[in-house]
Order: sequence, then structure tokens, then C-alpha cells
Amino acid sequence: MAFKRVCNIVKEQVTVPVDDKLFQDAAEGTLFQSFKSASSMVEEKVVQREYLAALTQIASLKSAVDDFFDKVMVMAEDERVRNNRLALLQEIKSLFRDIADFGKLTA
Repeated sequence: MAFKRVCNIVKEQVTVPVDDKLFQDAAEGTLFQSFKSASSMVEEKVVQREYLAALTQIASLKSAVDDFFDKVMVMAEDERVRNNRLALLQEIKSLFRDIADFGKLTA
């Protein structure tokens, strides 16, 4: 459900890179660090066609994603903060683009 929510929020391409200086809540930094830790492993597993291992690595982000959504309002009034949060979620979404479209999965 957490990853489907990411897909539902990030509908359009965000063209700004994630800037950790714009984070306003610890949950943003935690999610970004978790993403950075997981991304190279996921990429490696996808290249090796070890999709279950890649999905397991992505699943390890669930608590950080849930915490992010519990504590952070993605659509902040400040456009820079909002775009930065969307860019972060876009990075999360990119992890599973070669595995599954979580936005099309139903509960």
C-alpha cells in the first residue's frame, strides 16, 4: 500500500534533483538515506534478474515510506519544498520501474 501511494502521488515527471538541505522533517532524511542505501542493491539485483531479492530490498523501505507519509505533507505550500518531496518520492518510484507497476496493483 505504501508504494502504491508513492505511485499515486508522483504522476508527472519531477525535473529537480533531491536537495537534502530542503528537508524540514527527520522522516525526509531517513527516507532519503534508506533510498540511497537500497538503490544500488536493487539495481544490481535487477541486472542479475534476481527480482525477488530486488523486491525484498525495496520492501525494506516500507517503514521509512510509511513514516514519511505519517509525518510529512508532500504538497507543501512552499513550491521548492513540495518539488523536493515529489523528487524524493520519484526516486523511490524509480526503484521498481523495471519490476512492477505498483500503481496498477490492487489491494
